[in-house]
Amino acid sequence: MPPPLLLLLLLAAAAAAVAPARSKSTLESCSSSTACPALLSYTLYADLKLAELAALFSADPLAILAANSIDFAVPDPADRILPAGLPLRVPVPCACSDGIRRVTTVRYVARPGDTLASVASSVYGGLTTPDWISDSNGILGAKPDAAVDAGTTLFVPLHCACFGGVDNGLPAVYLTYVAGKGDTVAAVAQRYRTTATDLMSVNDMATPELAAGDIIVVPLPACTSSFPAFTADYGLAVANGTYAVTANRLFCVPAPLADSTCSSMQCANSSMMLGNFTLLMTSSGCSVTSCSYGGFVNGTILTTLTTALKPQCPGIKFVLNYVSVHHFCLEKPRLYAALAFRAGPHQYPPLIPPPTSSFFETYLGPSPTPMASEGGVMAGMAPTSTPAASSGPPPAGRHVVGDVLGAFALCLVGNLLCLISDVYAVALIGGSLFFLQQFAGINGVLYFSSLTFHDVGITSGILASLYVGITNFAGAIVASILMDKQGRKKLLTGSYLGMALAMFLIVYAISFPLDEGVSHGLSITGTLLYIFTFAIGAGPVTGIIIPELSGARTRSKVMGFSFTVHWICNFLVGLYFLELVKKLGVGAVYAGFGGVSFLSALFAYNFIVETKGRSLEEIEMSLSPAAPGKRE
Repeated sequence: MPPPLLLLLLLAAAAAAVAPARSKSTLESCSSSTACPALLSYTLYADLKLAELAALFSADPLAILAANSIDFAVPDPADRILPAGLPLRVPVPCACSDGIRRVTTVRYVARPGDTLASVASSVYGGLTTPDWISDSNGILGAKPDAAVDAGTTLFVPLHCACFGGVDNGLPAVYLTYVAGKGDTVAAVAQRYRTTATDLMSVNDMATPELAAGDIIVVPLPACTSSFPAFTADYGLAVANGTYAVTANRLFCVPAPLADSTCSSMQCANSSMMLGNFTLLMTSSGCSVTSCSYGGFVNGTILTTLTTALKPQCPGIKFVLNYVSVHHFCLEKPRLYAALAFRAGPHQYPPLIPPPTSSFFETYLGPSPTPMASEGGVMAGMAPTSTPAASSGPPPAGRHVVGDVLGAFALCLVGNLLCLISDVYAVALIGGSLFFLQQFAGINGVLYFSSLTFHDVGITSGILASLYVGITNFAGAIVASILMDKQGRKKLLTGSYLGMALAMFLIVYAISFPLDEGVSHGLSITGTLLYIFTFAIGAGPVTGIIIPELSGARTRSKVMGFSFTVHWICNFLVGLYFLELVKKLGVGAVYAGFGGVSFLSALFAYNFIVETKGRSLEEIEMSLSPAAPGKRE
């Protein structure tokens, strides 16, 4: 090889070795002119006031606070000084420019000593490139380290992404992240509560390699809205664990006197103000009627009166703060700013004051995956310890499940005490029958029957009571006919099986509503079937068979004990029924009633002695532990 050629190759190899590696970045191609909400991960390069940071990105200062769960109720938040090195998220509109998704609203006024490279890497933290800045400003052929005249206004395009506002079929807001030294795909995924596989898929990465300066996008679970296109809130999406300020920052709250600066906040054709709601227990769940926020148009707040069916009603603590927002999965407004909403169902990140040190972590609420989570954490860095979701006394009904289990135990202990008595067998059967009868849910079903009829249009309480009474009467007639023909045991077993079937019909209507008419039909059918089957067996047979099982000497003791168990369990069911419905929902409680009914049928089949046509001596022999053969 000729020496000049060899020298040329060596020089080329040396140049390649010392040339800096070009950072990789995720670019989204686009053709639509519609912008989407996006977030930028940004670390402050110097101490900046919030207003200065907002001007740097042409963003709303309050929107920056909202994106980081910082409370804007503190005095003069825009003048608070944020320290250098503070990591924050900046909300921006992600537009389509030259076929690529970019932020196009940012303007920067150059200072002495600025270069294209310093503006891109230092001021904007690598969210843009010198080439992008030069191309956007028509500075052709400019070198990255070329000085920019002080006072020059530069258009600064920034990386962003939309990807249709979805990730794996779920709503998402995309955050642009510039990798730092030592960052890995796994670490970034853990920080933002996602998976390395998802990050690699979104960023089209063949290998999980990440170098300093690489630009990737991170999907954050979000809540979306469906405000009309003519409203200022159209397309609003809020990342989980953050909140958004709406209605043009009016901060209007209902007041007894009219205020010319705020538009009406009352829902049309109702007396409800924005944020007001009513709850109605129904057999299909909790019907919530609310005066909801419908958008902001030309200085006017739009309100919408909506009715939604929820699996369960909010607990007492949440009732005081709950607002159902039109087509939002957003809850719990700030009470002093009625139109500031935080995203994430049941994930309420604590609002914090503006941070004064760079050792600051913002938190990301858990993504919508089947994981147990009791508290709220907020978007951003991986917390070393999870903050409490709320403070103060626990909400009412928090321990209601444990209390009900205690009620079960109380009744069972009462039954087991009979084992030391000389009449233990009959007393145990009698107490168990009344125990199972009450926890099979007859009182709860009767309580909800009027609401079930109301759902299908039977609003008259008298008419609903008439239907229940007729069903009860029909069941009693059938019971009087079958009791001496089929016997007590068969009637009791069949009655509880029918009650279990009725409960599961209602649960199916609540949990898998195919059609409103079908659901209402199944609820009515299940309710009437339950009442009818109770009336033919579980109701009358329980009261008849216990004295038939008892001898003359022990009958008073057995009946006294059995009815004591009956009224204790009746009291406990009545005490905790509504608390269980609030905490678990009607469907779960009815499923429990169905399960107890099925267990009652098994108990009746295996442990009840048939008394039809048998003498007292034969019955006593059947109850004796030494008596051979099956109980019939």
